Amino acid sequence: MTGFGDRLTGICLILQLADVYGMERVYYWDDFEENERTSHLPWALGKMIDLDNLEFIHTTVDSIPKSDLNILNYAYDDDHRPQWKSNPKIANIPCRLSILHRVGLKDKTIEEKANEFAEKLPAIHIRATDTWILKERSNDLDEDQRRNLIVSDIAKAKIKKLILVSDSDQPKYLEDFHMKGIKVKRTNEKFNDSNLRQTSMEQMLFDWWVLKNTEKIYTNIWSGFGATAAAAAGIPYIGYWGKDAKFQSAR
Repeated sequence: MTGFGDRLTGICLILQLADVYGMERVYYWDDFEENERTSHLPWALGKMIDLDNLEFIHTTVDSIPKSDLNILNYAYDDDHRPQWKSNPKIANIPCRLSILHRVGLKDKTIEEKANEFAEKLPAIHIRATDTWILKERSNDLDEDQRRNLIVSDIAKAKIKKLILVSDSDQPKYLEDFHMKGIKVKRTNEKFNDSNLRQTSMEQMLFDWWVLKNTEKIYTNIWSGFGATAAAAAGIPYIGYWGKDAKFQSAR
């Protein structure tokens, strides 16, 4: 099961195919169980976003004739760029996440509130609920070391105020930023730790749209959620993992 960022990566590929083949509508279905306790994304994507110049139709796979159905798969390369996996006819079409600037939200009030909130400040996105991903990608750098490195770099950049977007409460980051004299503007202070996704659908969309409207995004671990927001806006995405490692990208 994949989360919001991974599903947006699939949308990126759809948008590019639509441009190449002149498609006017896309049928989309979600292969998940609506279980907020265990699902990475327990809500239907087709009910959350709009696609520029495309009719985005939420449906079920059983409603589409098999003769009209072409399943397309993709996988990430070593640089976390999505690549076509199953269809050689379109393998030469590169996936550019920047095309996600054409994604909008169905609830325009969320867009408006997020645009006002962002203030074009730098942001930090802390991902903590998927502990297996943190362990898989962290190598020799533990979370305390990573936090110290991130906070130190932000202080060295003379950033005095930033936006904190997180999927859970982050008291240690808040304390460290306070010690450095850095003001923090949080998108959310209410979390439900009984669910894998500790925020609501509306809060998740608000967080993504806020990230997309900041100056740049720092992150404690690579995440499709933050990477798609950065790419959609064409802003730097600065992440940390591996022993004393840092990477920067704007795709």
